[in-house]
This record gives sequence, structure tokens and C-alpha cells, in this order.
Amino acid sequence: MNDVAMSWQNPTPLSFFNSNCFADPGDQNPGNAPRYFSGLRVAGIHNADLNLYKSFVPREGWKLDVRAEIFNLTNHPRFGFQQSNLAYGNSQFGAITSDAPGYLPRYFQFGVRFEF
Repeated sequence: MNDVAMSWQNPTPLSFFNSNCFADPGDQNPGNAPRYFSGLRVAGIHNADLNLYKSFVPREGWKLDVRAEIFNLTNHPRFGFQQSNLAYGNSQFGAITSDAPGYLPRYFQFGVRFEF
């Protein structure tokens, strides 16, 4: 198995578990591994959002609101499911090849509101 870390310079799939721990027991032999591994799940959402808000009153009866919002401030990645449904011996067995459903990278949102 090739243990290559996923990085910006080398975006290859990262092996989530050691696939060398698995073996083919042979034809018609049940083996001793469970059918479902409860520890192999997608990590939860660990986002930190930031909201900056300032309200100004330039004249009586006027109001100016300025807002800046940053979602997923730390740009924490959320990896998808590992490829555990592939056949044993496949080179992609145990690899993470995508983001989790619903993952959004860091993004900004700005707004201005003027009341008179």
C-alpha cells in the first residue's frame, strides 16, 4: 500500500484505513470480519462561521447597516465516504476520493442596508 498524504500539491486519494489488514478467506469460507464496521463513518461538520455587523446613524431618521459574513472561516475540509464497497484487492479500496455531500468551502457574503 502506498501511504501518500493528500495535500494541495499532491491531490491523490488518502487511504482511510489500512487495507492490508483485510484478506480474502477463500471461496465458501465465511471469514471473521463483521459485515458492518460502525467506526467507518464520515466526520461531522466542524465549521466556524463569523459575522461582523455595524450600524451607523449618519442623520436623524437615517440608518446604515454594514454586514460581512464568513462561512466555514477555517476552511475545514469534510471528506466523503471511504470506498469500502469495492471488492477486496481493488486499488481504490479504502480510499477517500470525494468531499462529503453538502460540503461547502469557505465563502464570504457582504451586505449594506440603508433606511431613510
